[in-house]
Parts: sequence; C-alpha cells; structure tokens
Amino acid sequence: MNPRTKHTTKARGRLRNERGAIIIMVAISLLGLLAFSAFSLDHGIMMTSRAQAQNAADAGAMAAALYLAWDDGTDLAGARAAGVTATQQNLVWGNAPDVLTTDVGTPEPIEREYGARARPSRPHFRR
Repeated sequence: MNPRTKHTTKARGRLRNERGAIIIMVAISLLGLLAFSAFSLDHGIMMTSRAQAQNAADAGAMAAALYLAWDDGTDLAGARAAGVTATQQNLVWGNAPDVLTTDVGTPEPIEREYGARARPSRPHFRR
C-alpha cells in the first residue's frame, strides 16, 4: 500500500465525520445577521418616529407663536389651543400625538418697574 493513499483515506474518513458542520456555522452566522438587521431596522424606525414627533412639536410651537404675534398677543389660552391643534394635525406614524394644553408652554408676560435710575439694558457692540 502506498503511504500517500493511506493518508488520503484517513483524511476522507475524517471529513465524512465532519460533514454538515458547515451548515451549523452558516445557521449561526445567519442568526447573527438577522439580529443585526432587526436592530438596524428598529433603530431606523425609532429615529423616523422621533423626527416626526419633533416636527409635530415644532409645528405646535410655531402655531402658538404666530397666534400670539398676529391674532391676540394677550390670549395665552387661545395660543395654547392653536398649538395643540397644529400638533395634532401632524401625524406620528399615522396617529395623532397625545397633547394636552398643559404640554404647550407659553411665556408669561413680564412686568418690570423702572425707577428714575433704572434703564433697560442696551446692546453692546464691540469693534
């Protein structure tokens, strides 16, 4: 018997025992690939919904500010209602966001008393 054929027959016998091992490796690799794909898809959905919610909040803030600027500068309740209405018109994943009038903040009027020596601050410009 040739010594080379002796080694090749042993190698063939050993390979027969390891047949199917590659299927296990491919299955584990596909499982990892599927997990990373699910995480990336979930992250994309989260970022998209966050952007849509931010757009809805910005629309509500802009509507409240425009109400105060153009309609009635002292009607804070009307500005809050306009903000809530505009926020609910901007959908987040096809649903209107849950917004209460207490969620919309409007600035409270600031009343200052200026005495004889007190002056409002002036802007300072440097050269």
